[in-house]
Amino acid sequence: MSAAWHFYQQKSTDPIHNPISGEFFSTESVGNVMEAVVREGIQNTLDARRKCADGSREPARVRVFVSGLEGALQGPRARHWFESLWPHVTAPNNGLRSRPSLSAGCPFLVFEDF
Repeated sequence: MSAAWHFYQQKSTDPIHNPISGEFFSTESVGNVMEAVVREGIQNTLDARRKCADGSREPARVRVFVSGLEGALQGPRARHWFESLWPHVTAPNNGLRSRPSLSAGCPFLVFEDF
């Protein structure tokens, strides 16, 4: 199975927005980045719950998995998922504070909601 990242091609007529997501998820502004990601993910799940006829909302279940270094994708497997992303990761002025290595292991987070 082929994996590829797809990006919106900005047109010259599109308005330019300076995203603040990098600031929002910076360690200085939220304290613990993992807490911020989980908090936002859970909030999005709660907001998206289906409404019942009486106005209440259906329950939601969330599963969060953090691979850690032991379960990280190793270089060749990670490359399969990120190779088409790589030109964006290495682009100048892309907003990343530090660039990962394509050959390094890739710890990951899975956030599932039901």
